[in-house]
Amino acid sequence: LFDAAGADPPSATMSFGDFERLAQSLTSPDFSRRAIAIPIDTWVSYGWIKADGGELVTVGADGQPRFSIDSPEVVDTISYLDHLVDTKVAYGPVLPDNRSLDAYALFRSGLTAMYASGSWDLVKVLKESGLVGERREGTRRLYSIRPEGLAELHTFLSELVPDRLGRLKRAAEAEERERTAHARESRSN
Repeated sequence: LFDAAGADPPSATMSFGDFERLAQSLTSPDFSRRAIAIPIDTWVSYGWIKADGGELVTVGADGQPRFSIDSPEVVDTISYLDHLVDTKVAYGPVLPDNRSLDAYALFRSGLTAMYASGSWDLVKVLKESGLVGERREGTRRLYSIRPEGLAELHTFLSELVPDRLGRLKRAAEAEERERTAHARESRSN
């Protein structure tokens, strides 16, 4: 979806305005496919709030908690998420208490280009993508990397970004040549 839109994936330094422009580029004209789904999920919401410089609770000099849910950063973030839904670049929550299941289902179906989550979903995503296998021993779950899944991922990535990988390799090699030349020059002086 990113290639079709001529867009790069989001980065850690992207502003909310940059993200909105990206979201617009990933949303289909008829709004049947949108950039992202905004679930009712405390942890996902908190990630957005932190990204905007907000905090839900702070500790004062007296050691007492101060709830800051009405701080400008928190209010701005929630308003921003509401704006993404209102402008139809994001799907809003489907049910009042289904956590991130609705957002994940939309992402898996291809109706959204991105899925905002956290480490708690990592195992689920890795298993469903075929990169990790699971074996149960009593109450324990043991996970292992599936080499065939990695081979499929390698093939996919080599088809997806050969140009970018080539540019990255050439840049790394040029930087190494420059560093080596600089080291030689420093030794000779």
